[in-house]
Amino acid sequence: MEVEHHEPVEDSQLIKWLTLHLNKRISDKQVSADETTSIYLDRQDVLALSRLITLFFSEEQIPHSDKNYAVTIGLIEGHRRGEEITPEEALDYLKECAFLFRHQ
Repeated sequence: MEVEHHEPVEDSQLIKWLTLHLNKRISDKQVSADETTSIYLDRQDVLALSRLITLFFSEEQIPHSDKNYAVTIGLIEGHRRGEEITPEEALDYLKECAFLFRHQ
């Protein structure tokens, strides 16, 4: 069994970025009070996104940075918008888009 090793600093940096930026984007939208509690990401959502992005960055050797996080989230949100996708489908799509990170 292969054990994944992640840099704790990078993981905490990513979790902090996801929490701050995604919830800020949600709070900037006009929503009713009833919708507010249901649209914020919970800790499990943030951790799942963090695992997906960390795996993608590790496999494709993409450096952790705020810019790369923003591009990756944009790709995830734009892929099959409005449809439920599995983490595997999201990872496959991100791998297809890895060339976007090669110019850095």
